[in-house]
Amino acid sequence: MRDSPSLARCCSVSCIEDLTSACLSRSITSLPGSYASWFSNVGDALLAKDPSKLIVQPEQAALVIKVIEVATQSSREGRTIDFSA
Repeated sequence: MRDSPSLARCCSVSCIEDLTSACLSRSITSLPGSYASWFSNVGDALLAKDPSKLIVQPEQAALVIKVIEVATQSSREGRTIDFSA
């Protein structure tokens, strides 16, 4: 996750419109995940008292939560919501 581009760098209206178009026009295959390895990573980072060992940084998780909240609000209200990271 650390090497992937930050969603914050891709939050312009045109970028989100491009992403929406891409999602609506084709199928996207999900990569298999592993909750067990994620929880193991969190445990290891806690035991080591070293947050830099986390695969998913807290800032990344917070951004994902914000995206979900804004998407939910947009759907509920039936309108486009301004998103600023």
